[in-house]
Amino acid sequence: MVYLLSLALRVLTLIGVGGARTATEGGVEVAGRVCRSAGRKTARPSAELLLKAMKTISVSVVEVTARRGRLLSPLTEVQKRLLQLWGNAI
Repeated sequence: MVYLLSLALRVLTLIGVGGARTATEGGVEVAGRVCRSAGRKTARPSAELLLKAMKTISVSVVEVTARRGRLLSPLTEVQKRLLQLWGNAI
């Protein structure tokens, strides 16, 4: 259990530091609770806002007659841009 918590903390830290830096450099603005204003956007998103931006992504795996397929929910423009930036950062 301690190992999983430690791993989760490391991932959150990587998202917070690296994700926010690449989002800032890429010019991505994420909407969310910024300074107690739900409608405002920020160019320096926290790890919490970055994770909330990705929250609506869902992947379904469907198997029909021994063939497996994956269905991905449509991505928003912010999600596409963040995934593009994160892919280049790795």
